[in-house]
Amino acid sequence: MDLAASAGLVLEPHQVNVLDGALGERPDGRWAAFEVGVVEPRQNGKGGIITARELAGLYLFGEELQTHTAHRFDTCLEGFRRIRDLIVDTPDLSRRVRRISDSHGQESIELANPTQRLLFKARSKGSGRGFSGDVVYLDEAFYLLDLGALLPTMSARPNPQLWYLSSAPLPRIESDTLRRLSKRGRAGARGRKRSGRLAYFEWCAKVKADPKDREAWQAEVAALLDDPRARAEANPGLGYRLTNEFMDTEQAAMTADDYARERLGIYPDIEDEVGEPPAIDGGDWAACKAPASKSVGPVVLAFEVSVDRKWSAVAAASVSTVGGKHVEVVENAPGTGWVVDWLLTRQETLEPTAIVCNPSGPAGGLLAECNARGVRITEASQSEFAKASQAACDEITNHAWRHLGQPELDKAVGAALKRTSGDSFVFDRRGEVDISPFVAVTLAAAYATSEALEPFLIVT
Repeated sequence: MDLAASAGLVLEPHQVNVLDGALGERPDGRWAAFEVGVVEPRQNGKGGIITARELAGLYLFGEELQTHTAHRFDTCLEGFRRIRDLIVDTPDLSRRVRRISDSHGQESIELANPTQRLLFKARSKGSGRGFSGDVVYLDEAFYLLDLGALLPTMSARPNPQLWYLSSAPLPRIESDTLRRLSKRGRAGARGRKRSGRLAYFEWCAKVKADPKDREAWQAEVAALLDDPRARAEANPGLGYRLTNEFMDTEQAAMTADDYARERLGIYPDIEDEVGEPPAIDGGDWAACKAPASKSVGPVVLAFEVSVDRKWSAVAAASVSTVGGKHVEVVENAPGTGWVVDWLLTRQETLEPTAIVCNPSGPAGGLLAECNARGVRITEASQSEFAKASQAACDEITNHAWRHLGQPELDKAVGAALKRTSGDSFVFDRRGEVDISPFVAVTLAAAYATSEALEPFLIVT
């Protein structure tokens, strides 16, 4: 705390609480907590916690390598600039610096005598692959698909620590890692189950109703939206960096669900919900998994946008090297602003036989820009989308698709339901789980040719 203050970063009480709890040591001198989870609504000071911990790693703890990661590059860059400016403006700290790199994608701070490094990296598709260090910070942990490649690399470090920092989980596959962490942390806090070497800190408004009783749960959440005590409970930065006036403005501008999650830290646990059977049988989808499959020959691209327009997905389909149709989600990222640029570039480099879009769906809003910028679009009507949905069901049932087992696609397929459309059906986009990755794959597959569509068997 004193080190941060010497650099001009005066920590607030809840930030001190997190650092004090996270940095406890065992008798052997190792961190008591290997994992540290910090979940709180936005703008409450998670950045200050990270910066103070990174300063301590550089100047107090002698950690050779720290890696700061975030899903979005601009978030990662903001973290780099925050600590860089503190160090540069503090002579006692800056005199120990060997090098600061501002190069795009290579942002880092390196000290001399001994050599210590702090790296800043954006996570590709939310994966932890390719990162290591004595400390790894997973900022924006609501978008985190895979830790399988990260944890083994940290096990070789003498005293590692892994930090998750985030606002509340989103109703998407990308937040499953954070949801599991939160369940462990909450269970440990209630004394129900040991949570391993986890120090967990969460600020949110408490909902007493059982989320499985959806009507009661929603009624209690609605009452909390206007409760000033809920705001204070969920936002430790209130009175320090946040004001009630600004929260009033947020509440007026957001939907009730978004305000509950983003400002009050309330989210439904969609994994526990039970509804009608999915459109695709899980066993058939598993039988289509072929990790060795690769795309060969002409490729078809298709894109789709989530109903709330917060996410977009691009899929590809072609002949598979193991027979049948190779289907793959090639990009899945927040927002819509990146889609046309992405398609324009791949139109020239991949030379797809078609770029497919259903103009009746959410992606139809991008057609005008596509046409204006020269992206050649094949428009699939609603009736053609219905035919594509039925064909997808048939081909998956016959084990004629080949997919790689991508988590975002697996979750979308598992959540896809049927919605009646005339005398047929389409996959329903309006559920709580975004199925746009599966819709994009469905459209791409409908326009792709295939060889040897007979069922196949993978022997394990």
